[in-house]
Amino acid sequence: MQTSTANVGISTHYVAFDKKTGRIVGMHSRYSVQAKGHVRMTHDELVKFFSRDSEIVGLLTDRDPGNLDILELSDHKPGGSIDPMMVDVKHRTLVPQPSLSLTADRKEIAGDGSDSVEIRIAVHAANNHVLRSCNGHVKVTTTRGKLSARGGLVELKDGVAAITLTSVPETVSKVRVQAQAVDVLAATGLLVLEFV
Repeated sequence: MQTSTANVGISTHYVAFDKKTGRIVGMHSRYSVQAKGHVRMTHDELVKFFSRDSEIVGLLTDRDPGNLDILELSDHKPGGSIDPMMVDVKHRTLVPQPSLSLTADRKEIAGDGSDSVEIRIAVHAANNHVLRSCNGHVKVTTTRGKLSARGGLVELKDGVAAITLTSVPETVSKVRVQAQAVDVLAATGLLVLEFV
């Protein structure tokens, strides 16, 4: 495999991503001891490199290597951000990954086995706006109580969904309700309630 040694010394990192979802599936850089710096790689070399990894291919839409694309980041400082990132496919830039938020109109419900509360789930962008273009499924789980949706699976419509949590007949100081994206790209959301 030949690599281009042009621009040796520039810290170049490559991000492999799903060109349908923007999900990052891998990162790579190549350092040459002989050249004493990073060496550039061609797009085709990188696609071949990442396509050989079955775990990476398994993360792509439909497990199709044709959905793999590469973003080049020059002078990128790895580990600089603690927020989950993704690729804005249209603009070919790294952006913070959207996240799920869970809210309820009250944090305490009666621990009588019949009181309930509606929990609203929304997909938020980094600027805290609801992503109305986001549709898909979310899996909601709880440490106590009963959820209204079978298996806790709810569908996002225009970036929002709702589910009802009914208490159990006991006092519980911390009831954790968590939402995980199933087929949309968003970080997990969490809400803590109390059965009083």
